[in-house]
Amino acid sequence: MLRKGSYLITKINRGKRQAILAQSPDHKHSLKRIAIDIAALEPYLVRPNRANSVEIRVNSVYCQLMSAQSAQPRQVVGKRRQRQHVQARGNTRRKQLLEAAAKLLHSTPVEELSFKRVSEAAGVPEGSAYHFFANRYDLLGALAKEIAEHFGSGFQAAAAGRAFLSWHELADTLIDQAVRMYRENPAAMQIWLSGRAPAQVRLADHVSGIAISHVIHDIFDDYFELPKLPEHFDPFFFFLEVCDVPLSVSVIEHNTITNAMVDEAKRAGKGYLGTYLPPVLQKRIA
Repeated sequence: MLRKGSYLITKINRGKRQAILAQSPDHKHSLKRIAIDIAALEPYLVRPNRANSVEIRVNSVYCQLMSAQSAQPRQVVGKRRQRQHVQARGNTRRKQLLEAAAKLLHSTPVEELSFKRVSEAAGVPEGSAYHFFANRYDLLGALAKEIAEHFGSGFQAAAAGRAFLSWHELADTLIDQAVRMYRENPAAMQIWLSGRAPAQVRLADHVSGIAISHVIHDIFDDYFELPKLPEHFDPFFFFLEVCDVPLSVSVIEHNTITNAMVDEAKRAGKGYLGTYLPPVLQKRIA
């Protein structure tokens, strides 16, 4: 039991989920150091105090804290709700950071985007932002993953309920959808087509591309009987990569995707797939 006053947490034992308490020097009473459950301190944490110390204040009502020798702690009413609230706030801040990064990429070159600027635009303290992302590369990698999920859903929506006469028509439809999403999402254009994304982000881009290729593969397989394809790599991944080359050249040279380069992307993508798919594929019966 702690009386009213100020105390310092002088050590944290994360393995045992315990903290070592000592009374602040300015208090007139002495107090031996005791071990308490970390969770019990959460309502009383005030601010950092000295090196590696955190100050707590206890109100006039005595606070029952569990020592290291105590039995299993009793269930705390409302604790689960509090944790859910903290998690929800964390999810909101993470979303704010991703949205701010995407918005800044409308006008800021990806190589010039700083973590500090993103946190300021999101209204999240920079120190708190590091709880969600290790650095700007981590942030951009997460953004690339989110964009990839959006693209995957867009491809599925573009193909849903259609009656394609050939796999070439399906390929054209998916490329048109990709171009439409690129034009609506400058962040995607910067990360995937600008050629200026850092190497760490390009690695995340590679992982995202693999995820999208699985979606494309499934769409083709939903409509057509596919032949046996290589097992050690997915041709639909390279289909996406090949299609992106003319689009990337267009963005680098013109800062936009021109219709002429869309035609080149279709020609290149279908030409590549044609080395694995026969001219005519048997359509699946719905």
